[in-house]
Amino acid sequence: MPEKTGLSIPCQWDKDSLIEILNYRMDNGIDIKEVYGTLSFDSLPHGRAFEVTKKIKKNDALEIKKIISEKGITFAYLINAPIELDSYEFLENDLDWIVNVFKADSITISSLKLMKFVRTKYPDLKINVSTIAGVKTVEDMKHYLSINPSKFITHHDVNRNFKDLEEIIEFLKIQKIDFEVMVNESCLRRCAKRDEHYSTLGKGCGDSEFHLWCNSLKVTYPYQFLMSNFIRPEDLRFYEEKGIKLFKVTGRSKPLGWLQEVVKAYLNREYDGNLIRLLGVDPKLEAERFVYISNKALENFLEKFPQNGDIKEEIRYCNRVVSELFKKNQLKIKSDLAKPEIKDTQISFKIEKDIYSKSY
Repeated sequence: MPEKTGLSIPCQWDKDSLIEILNYRMDNGIDIKEVYGTLSFDSLPHGRAFEVTKKIKKNDALEIKKIISEKGITFAYLINAPIELDSYEFLENDLDWIVNVFKADSITISSLKLMKFVRTKYPDLKINVSTIAGVKTVEDMKHYLSINPSKFITHHDVNRNFKDLEEIIEFLKIQKIDFEVMVNESCLRRCAKRDEHYSTLGKGCGDSEFHLWCNSLKVTYPYQFLMSNFIRPEDLRFYEEKGIKLFKVTGRSKPLGWLQEVVKAYLNREYDGNLIRLLGVDPKLEAERFVYISNKALENFLEKFPQNGDIKEEIRYCNRVVSELFKKNQLKIKSDLAKPEIKDTQISFKIEKDIYSKSY
């Protein structure tokens, strides 16, 4: 019997919603296999701003972990901000609690120095290489083999870097290391500020300026929404046929109710709604209020996406699709927020209000 595809989902530390999600039974060859998250210790920065992650007491977290474990589902604990320090001794008490009390099944880390520190302390612990490490190629992966990683979650661009993707799949198959890709990440493809953004988070600072910059760019030039490296529920098979069996849903800082809808869509392998609703866009923006892209209208979009990595060809293709969607009313942006401008058949929007305002 073929191995079932696995979904890794974020922990929002809400018992009722988690129990609801873990009880979903869709029988479509895909199951929830992992939950991931962090308790937001001040000493352990991670890949989200502290202000948008839920705070929870340790005893309550242990109760939620027990529910997850009783379902036969693993928990990956995140210490994934890019923190490069001279010493990590100050983390020992927190690590001891994570490993020996909380009993995380694995830890997801982006810093190679921290991985080495953790591996020295816990020789048998499973360590996952975080997407924040920015691994894009087989050569990048070789730098991490010395810590005996259990899994790589690659840079989001790898989803559509098809040549590198094929090489990574073959390499990790030989190495017997798991490979996971993100399905609903909304970050800009080839983002120029990605490293700076994660570095800011690693220092425990807020990141609102980065979200304003990138989301303003997407609203102005909506082809950027299509350039981002999302995988629609209907397109999981495209990657499964290449040999990928693990998929990660992002969005641990999203509001309650959102995750149920998104997880159900991926377990169903189908979504008849707004693509923007599926994506892990900054929760403070609530982008689905004013941007609409029909998920169903993107059938065959991925199959026709340029395979050669030529950025100009990718932009032309996404611009062409955006224009077609706009003509068919399958892409809409609220007119009191931004006005459409068409030049040489390419559609853009002139933003006339603060996109983070709730006044439209």
